[in-house]
Amino acid sequence: MLSKLLLYMLSYFGVMAVGPALFLLAVFVFKVNADNLFVQHPFGVCLTIALYMSFVILMFFCLQDVFIVFKPAPGTSPVSGAELINRLEKTFNSSTEGKKLFDFMKSNNKVVVTWSSSIDYFQLTSGGSTSKKRVIVLTIDEKKHNVFFIMKDKDWQWNLSKNFFEMSLNYSTGISAELSTEYRPAIAFSEDGGLKVDMKKLTYDSNELWLPIQSTALSSGWTLRGGMLPIFYHRILLALLFALIVFFLLYPLMRGSTHSKEAPGKTAPPAKTESRDVQFDVVAHLEKNMSYITTENIQFELEQLMKTQKNLVNQHTKSVFAVYAKNYFLRKDLKPDFESKIRIFAKENEINGLKQH
Repeated sequence: MLSKLLLYMLSYFGVMAVGPALFLLAVFVFKVNADNLFVQHPFGVCLTIALYMSFVILMFFCLQDVFIVFKPAPGTSPVSGAELINRLEKTFNSSTEGKKLFDFMKSNNKVVVTWSSSIDYFQLTSGGSTSKKRVIVLTIDEKKHNVFFIMKDKDWQWNLSKNFFEMSLNYSTGISAELSTEYRPAIAFSEDGGLKVDMKKLTYDSNELWLPIQSTALSSGWTLRGGMLPIFYHRILLALLFALIVFFLLYPLMRGSTHSKEAPGKTAPPAKTESRDVQFDVVAHLEKNMSYITTENIQFELEQLMKTQKNLVNQHTKSVFAVYAKNYFLRKDLKPDFESKIRIFAKENEINGLKQH
C-alpha cells in the first residue's frame, strides 16, 4: 500500500507541476512577454488557468485508477459477491484472547470494517482521554468483480486540569497508510492501596486492518481499487464546478488590473481622460530614464512590442514603441538588420516621427 501511495502522490505532483513548468518555459526560453499576455488576453489567461486547475482536480481521482489497484493472481476464479462478504466476515469476526479486535458490518453491497480504541488517564491534578477510530468502507461491484475501498479516520481527545481544558476532533477520508503509537502516563492504585504510575499505550498499524482485506479479496479472485469518487461523471462535474469557481474569482481581479480597451458607450469621459494621463506619464517616464537602459534591453522590448497583433496596436503602444525606437537608433551598437525591422513595423502600423529625437 505504501509504495503505491508514494507512486500516486509523485505522479500527482508531476501533473501539478506541468502547468507552471510550461509557463516558465514560455517566458525564459521562448521569450513570451507575460505582462503583455495578461494585459491583452485576460479572458484567455483566466480560462486557461481555470481549465488547467479542473484538469488537476480530475487527475487527482483518475490517477488512483492507475496506481491504487490490487489485482488477483492470473487464473484465480472469482467467487460470488455473497461468498466474498462471508469470507471477509469470517476473517474479522475472529477474536484474540476472547476480545474482538474489529467490528464488522454488512449491508447489501457494502461492508464496513472498524478498528477503534481509547485510553483514559488520571494524573491527580489533570486527566484526559484519547480515542482513535479507523474505518474501511468496501463497495462490492458484482458485475466487474471489483471492490472499491475508502478509508475514514477520526481522532478525538480531551485534557482537563485545574488551569485549562482543551478538546480536539479530527476527521479525514481518503486512502492512507499509517503507523502511530501514543503513550500516556496515568496514576493508578496498586493492590496494597498505594499509588503507582501506569504507562498506557494506544497503538495502530493500518496494515493490521488492510492486509486481511487485501488477502481475502485477492485470493477470492476480486480486484481492489481506490474508491475516491469512482463514478466518472461525478469527477467531471466536480472538476467543472471548480473551474467555474477559479474563473469567476480570477477574471474580475485580472480584468481590473489591466489597461485593456474599455467597452464603448460604458465609460464616462473623466475615466478616459484619466487613462490618457496615465499613458502619458508612462511615456514621459520612459523618455526620462531611457539613458539608463542598455541597448540589449531596448531591443528585447521592441521585439515584444512587434509581436503585438495589428488590431491590438493602440495609441499607447505606438507611443511606447516610438520612444524605444528613437533611442535605439541613437545607440552605436545597434544592429542594422534589426533597425530595418523596426522601420517596417512602424510603417505597417503608421508610427510616425522616428527620425526625430
